[in-house]
Amino acid sequence: MTTLERRHTKARSAGTRRPGRPVAQDRPVHGHPAHGIQDRQQATAPAPVTGARRDTGHAGQAQPRVLVVDDIPVIRAELRALLEDGGLVVVGEASHGAEGIVLAGRLHPDVILMDLRMPILDGIDATRQITGRLAGVRVVMLTAFDDPDLEHAARAAGAWAFLPKGCSAEEICDTMRAAAAAAG
Repeated sequence: MTTLERRHTKARSAGTRRPGRPVAQDRPVHGHPAHGIQDRQQATAPAPVTGARRDTGHAGQAQPRVLVVDDIPVIRAELRALLEDGGLVVVGEASHGAEGIVLAGRLHPDVILMDLRMPILDGIDATRQITGRLAGVRVVMLTAFDDPDLEHAARAAGAWAFLPKGCSAEEICDTMRAAAAAAG
C-alpha cells in the first residue's frame, strides 16, 4: 500500500477525525456560497469556450490542463503536487462530484482526475454528467477500490481510464498526458 493509499484509507476510516474538528457538512463554506468553491479557484480565468486552451511549457510544448476532484484535502494537495511536478497544469480542485461539474464547465480542463467515492455526488455520476455536457474532456478515474464492477461502471459513464491509487506518480502523469492528447 502506498503512502497515498494509506492516507486516503486512514482519512476515510470512521473515528480517525481529529478531536473537535467538525464533519464536512458542519464546516462553514468559503468562496462560492452554493458550491464551496475556493477563492483561488474563483480567481482562475476560464479557458475560452471555443476549445481547450493549453498553457505552453518548455520549448513551447503544450501542457495539459487538469482539474482534480477528490473529497480528501490532503489527497488533492498531493495529487496537485505530483501532477505539477510531472509538468501538468492544475487549473482547479473540487471536493465532490457536483463541484467538479461546475468547475469543469467554468475552467474547461483537458483532463479531469476524478476520485470514485465522494459525498454529495460520486465520481461515476459526475463523470456521466461531465462527458455528456463537455465534448472532448477526458476523465481519468482514480480509486482505492479494486473492483471490476466499479471499473465497468466508470467506463460506461464515460471514464477514459481507471487507475488504482497505488499506481506510481509517473503512471498517473503519463495517463493524464495520453488522455489530453486523445482529447485534443
